[in-house]
Amino acid sequence: MELSNRFPPQLSKLERKKNLKTQTVDDAIRIMQKIPGFSGDTFLEIFVRMKLHCKKHGQEELATEVNNVIASLQNLAKYNIVKPDNGFNSFLKDIQAEVIARGKRKEENLKEIERLKTAIKDLDQQKDYMDKKCSDFEAYLESIRQRASAEFTQKTKKFKYKDLQKAKVIADSEIPSSQQGKVQFTITQTSMEQFDILGKIKGLPGFSREFQLELEKLLEAKEDGETIFDTEKGLELYVASTLVFLNKYFFSAKK
Repeated sequence: MELSNRFPPQLSKLERKKNLKTQTVDDAIRIMQKIPGFSGDTFLEIFVRMKLHCKKHGQEELATEVNNVIASLQNLAKYNIVKPDNGFNSFLKDIQAEVIARGKRKEENLKEIERLKTAIKDLDQQKDYMDKKCSDFEAYLESIRQRASAEFTQKTKKFKYKDLQKAKVIADSEIPSSQQGKVQFTITQTSMEQFDILGKIKGLPGFSREFQLELEKLLEAKEDGETIFDTEKGLELYVASTLVFLNKYFFSAKK
């Protein structure tokens, strides 16, 4: 349902007269641009000649526009907004002032356009520079990954359930509290970014929890602001402290 304003702003008589003068100036300039080349001793004479010319050549719509300007000038004269002396020649000064003002506005707009063009060019240059820096950084990281992969050696370490709890790696699990003390995890770093994890309960060969942990997914969870990472194998890990744990035991040169 389209809404309409039932209470439009009310203009005073003086404001309506001023608006009529502004509109008449705009209409007069637009018509003089459409029908150039007419001259006369007074402004009124010029517009009367325009109207007769339009009627003679069947340009009725344009003739009406010219006549509307003449009628508006007569109303403005009645309101003492313009002087009818000398065929409304004083109105030419208003038109001249508006044309000059438009020229200045156009000049300012052109200057602003040039300023914006320069600003956009600078931004494009900065973007190109940053894109190259990012590209260089990505290439640098890739070279580090390749070098690290070439020098990588598989590591295997064992940890008790309670050790991982104490290190705030394990957040929650499906393993009963009565059995947690018997659980031991074997963590094998099979590549730079992947770990194979096997959990077993001592004295209970039939129980095992085996899953893979990818460093990239753990880092994505951290970037997304997640605090818990679900392995979907009945074990939930604390994101931040698990990253610290892996760095300490698998990536640190001291270990």
